[in-house]
Amino acid sequence: AVARSGRGLAIVGFGSSHTNRGHFARTDLCEEALALVRETGDGELALSTHWYVGFHKFWQGDFAGALAHCERAIALYDADRHGQ
Repeated sequence: AVARSGRGLAIVGFGSSHTNRGHFARTDLCEEALALVRETGDGELALSTHWYVGFHKFWQGDFAGALAHCERAIALYDADRHGQ
């Protein structure tokens, strides 16, 4: 599970760098990260992934999709575990 989580975080980081540069065509990275979340059930990876997918969808203009993923990330966030 650790290797998959590491892979998932690498995908999120790689995808975020594309999004930050305005390269929004890499939706395959969003799908791959979400698939790993479903496969592993890793809550930490889910938090990072839903934030990333929400960010990506926002900049694509898919505001409803962005909101759904950001709401999932907020639901997974725990101030005691993740800091304030």
